[in-house]
Amino acid sequence: MKERYEKGERTAELISAYAGYLTTESQMDKRDQKKIDLAYNIINEYFNNLNDSEKLSAENLFIYKYYTKNSNSSIAQYMITHRNEFAPEIKQTVADIISNLMKSEIYSYLGGNTKYNEKDYLEIKKKINEIGLNADKNYDTVYKLIECHAKGDLNAYIEMCEKEYPALTKEQQNMLLIQYSQLINTTDKTIRKKAANFIRSFLSDMSATEILYAAYQLLELESEKHK
Repeated sequence: MKERYEKGERTAELISAYAGYLTTESQMDKRDQKKIDLAYNIINEYFNNLNDSEKLSAENLFIYKYYTKNSNSSIAQYMITHRNEFAPEIKQTVADIISNLMKSEIYSYLGGNTKYNEKDYLEIKKKINEIGLNADKNYDTVYKLIECHAKGDLNAYIEMCEKEYPALTKEQQNMLLIQYSQLINTTDKTIRKKAANFIRSFLSDMSATEILYAAYQLLELESEKHK
């Protein structure tokens, strides 16, 4: 594949296989960043030399499916902008890719994996709303919680969690709980106890997996090292 690529072959079949091989190899080799970078360079070079018809074709679906890391990349932005122009047989798949990409990014804010940056957050929120992914208001409660936490008043945030938690979907509840102790970033014993009590109040309605998530967060929130 390397030889064929270096000789100038740029078929969708070769690019998909070669970049996929490099990505897999990087994971087997302790996430070798050089191989990851090479894979993405190959994809970007290939994508930038395609015309619109080729970018929207089914044979190049692999680009959007496997190489859109965030909504700010040029490939993701093209996909979102031209989402209604893709070949009919892949249009729904592209819609699902966009939905999952935006969901992942907004949930990263909800769970505290992404540090709040107002400009970036508002851009993601704007995209979700413009694309129509919040037509059913499924993200409204998520927005409330993210924006409340960003204000820095942890008492107000925990109170909002207590009020709004039942309105979240199960998936959203799990995203909130999985690293909840990191969201309560304080040594104040009263606030940490309040956060732990919030989790405990919903234990009886949780599944076994959810209880496992909750148990880890309770261990952290009630740990002696914070006293």
